[in-house]
Amino acid sequence: MAQFDRLRLQVTVPYVDIEGPGTLSGALGTRTIVGQAGGPTSRRSGLGDASVGAALIILREGRILPRLELAGVVKVPTAANGLGTGQTDYGVQVTFYRPLLTGVKTFGSLGYQRIGDPNTIRLHDGERATFGLDFNYSNWGGGALLDYEKSFFPGVPNSFTVDPYVTLPFLFGSSLQVYTTIALTRLSPNHEVGVRLVL
Repeated sequence: MAQFDRLRLQVTVPYVDIEGPGTLSGALGTRTIVGQAGGPTSRRSGLGDASVGAALIILREGRILPRLELAGVVKVPTAANGLGTGQTDYGVQVTFYRPLLTGVKTFGSLGYQRIGDPNTIRLHDGERATFGLDFNYSNWGGGALLDYEKSFFPGVPNSFTVDPYVTLPFLFGSSLQVYTTIALTRLSPNHEVGVRLVL
């Protein structure tokens, strides 16, 4: 990630380890597993699809108004080993950020993603929204994110999750963010654990 005044450019290349039928799809937020129910189960790992994005601050925060940012992202089908759908996905979203108190801020987003259909299944485009609170004290922090995503599949309920996280100081001014997912609906992701390096 690189920030140039109001413009931010970002490239993400995830390492993925997945067991079960299906592949990963989606441009905004956490990738979604898509595939035919009862398909062959296997365990695969490796580099997933890369995401390339840009964001522009269109309004800086003031005493009342939050900071607003317009972002776009393209998920490029670079994954091998059956980890991606082989299709390009697109996403656009508006995010906001607003400090509330010293060390406390609120943030969120409203977006839409265009999902490429793999050969075996037809997927739906749809909206996505988030709302969260973040707490920081010195180099330590944490928070939680409420995440809504419209289902990619016709007739399948939408996904609602809570994603708590803890930010820990690391080397040379960087930090590690450890996060997990708690499902709020039956067809939301059951559990997920991850680690991000924040530079």
